[in-house]
Amino acid sequence: MVCLICRKHGGEGPLVGPRVWHDDLVVVTHHPAGFPGHLLVDSRRHAPELADLASRLAEHFR
Repeated sequence: MVCLICRKHGGEGPLVGPRVWHDDLVVVTHHPAGFPGHLLVDSRRHAPELADLASRLAEHFR
């Protein structure tokens, strides 16, 4: 099974919405229309479960 988040950040799939902010660990995009005020925060590194996030990366999700 291919990770859709990894594919989109690898340039193989579209981002869901415009990129709002990014750094070396995460990418933040607007959620699709119909969900005003929602953002998507994606890890740049593949992590199948939240418990798999490195502590430095997990700080972004606090």
